Amino acid sequence: MEAKGQSLLLQGREMLEISGVLAVDSFDSEKIELTTSLGGLEISGEELKIDTLNLTEGQVAVSGLVNGLQFGKSRAEKSARYKSKTIMSRLLK
Repeated sequence: MEAKGQSLLLQGREMLEISGVLAVDSFDSEKIELTTSLGGLEISGEELKIDTLNLTEGQVAVSGLVNGLQFGKSRAEKSARYKSKTIMSRLLK
């Protein structure tokens, strides 16, 4: 599968539009974790709401006060790495 692009448009720290979204891993009013075509994206803030969710098109719109965006590994990538470490530690005992 070819990696598609990702874009983020933040308007006044109160409206965030994201493309290239593959999955919503978790969400509450203070944190939203997404898996995107380029890895994980964690959105932190206050009174966060997912206004639009279209995973077929890879589009998500979030409203609320956005305090931070953090890019990293997706939840699936973190889980796979943890499992491989556990297996290796068992083999090396």
